[in-house]
Order: sequence, then C-alpha cells, then structure tokens
Amino acid sequence: MRSMAEGATPPNAPNFALTKLHALGNPPRLYPGSLAPRFGYGAVSRIGSHKLQRSRSRAVFPSRQIGMNTEITMFAVIKTGGKQYSVAAEDTITVMTLVGEPGDKIIFDNVLMLVGETETKLGAPFLEGISVTGEIVAHGRGPKVIAFKKRRRQNSKRKRGHRQDLTTVRIVSLGV
Repeated sequence: MRSMAEGATPPNAPNFALTKLHALGNPPRLYPGSLAPRFGYGAVSRIGSHKLQRSRSRAVFPSRQIGMNTEITMFAVIKTGGKQYSVAAEDTITVMTLVGEPGDKIIFDNVLMLVGETETKLGAPFLEGISVTGEIVAHGRGPKVIAFKKRRRQNSKRKRGHRQDLTTVRIVSLGV
C-alpha cells in the first residue's frame, strides 16, 4: 500500500479545502469545497474560540464592462437630471427625460471630471470648455413604483403608482 504525501487527500475523501488559518498559528479547519474562502472575495477569520466571520474585503470587479470596448483609457463624470454619471465613449446610459427625438445629438456641458490617458482634470464645480456629446437612442418609462400608505385601525389607506419618464442616450465623444 502506497503512503500518501503530506497534505494530500485520500481518493475516497469528500471535496474539502484547507484554509490558510493554520499558517497564522490557528489549527487547520476543513470546509466543503463550495464554502472554501476565495482570494479577493472575503477570507474567513476566526473570532473567539468557535465563531467564524467573513471579512469585509472589497470584491474584485472587472475594470469596465461596456460591451466590446474594454480598453477604455478616457472617461468623464457628467451631471444631468440632478444625478451624476460616469461615462466613456460608446457607453449607453439611461437618464431623466431629455427634450429631443431619437437620433438627435445632445451636448452635456456640466462635466465634473475628465480622466485622460496622461492627466485628470477636476472642475470646481464644472470644467470650462469641455463637453460630452451623446445621441438619443430612445424614450421610455421606468418600472412602476407603488407608494402604499396605511394608517392602522383608522380605515385609511392610499395606493399611488408612478412610472418615471426616461431617455436612453449613447455617448458619442468626450472632450473639447
């Protein structure tokens, strides 16, 4: 009968993974394969003598998911409709209703920040002479939101629905 190497699992053993806690002086713990801590998504730490807690480390996100254009080196932060949006060329964003027909060009003058390949420009509050150009793709409405209010034991209730008017805009270019 062959002897097993140090740290190897027997062939008929369930799928378990050892944590790196034993490297810190803690006894090794076994977790089922699906519960094993993964690098970058929160490691399991030991609190007290018997409780385990997931640390709140930041998750690792891919850079930007904008369809096929993943080599983006320039983006801007614009303000429209009381909200701020981080946009890059060829992005599609949904904003509050804008005046215009699908196919019309829109110029966003309220640019808060512009990040280029070599430099970053910050406005106080807006950048002068820099704009973002977009094209209206479609007009639509958001999902229905229900505002239901009830005063208990008063035979009083109110149900009110709302759908926000929205515009989908494709960003064409950034810059001067």
